[in-house]
Amino acid sequence: MNQIRLRLISGVFVICILVFSIFFVFNPHANTTSDELETQLMEQEALEMIENLYTDISTYLSIDSILGYYLNTGEDRIIHQIAIQFHPKFSTALQLSEIFIELSDGTQDRILYFNGDVENLTPYDLFHHPLLIELDDGFYGILTILDNDQSMIEENLLNKNTDRAYIVLNIPQGMKLRKGDVLDISLYPSTGIKKSIEFTIPFSTRPLVKLF
Repeated sequence: MNQIRLRLISGVFVICILVFSIFFVFNPHANTTSDELETQLMEQEALEMIENLYTDISTYLSIDSILGYYLNTGEDRIIHQIAIQFHPKFSTALQLSEIFIELSDGTQDRILYFNGDVENLTPYDLFHHPLLIELDDGFYGILTILDNDQSMIEENLLNKNTDRAYIVLNIPQGMKLRKGDVLDISLYPSTGIKKSIEFTIPFSTRPLVKLF
């Protein structure tokens, strides 16, 4: 935890330097009012960039990719399952049970909790793994890709920045995701701030599709 605090403090210090650098590089005559609109636009862009940097260094979990699996139901073709590949940015212990997920499609929000199951991905196919098939509505499971000390499987503990895994889930009942729909996925760890990804469901003639 102390390592994370030190990294955050260092990150905030870097951000402060960026604030002053960007402001004076792009606006050397900050005391003049000859072009206030242009100055305001540059300041806004700088602040947005700094906010993004701060969010990035403050987020404990990093999302590497998101995959979806289409299912045909009559004339409907909907995303039935999602797998989120992730890893921790820092080698600090975090219980998987302390992570919850929010799904939002613009009309409804659903919260999913860890069901306590962690298994190796191999030798199964990702979207045909028994853990995912047997998942109850409202819960997610973990399939490990790289877990050298077996801490995720044996203790439900994420503790190395080299750990790699998939969060796998079935789309909750009542939420239908079709081509062109927008989905926002947010991961809420107990350490750091949430990590959010928004994407539009793409068209695909194959069941497997990359969402992010």
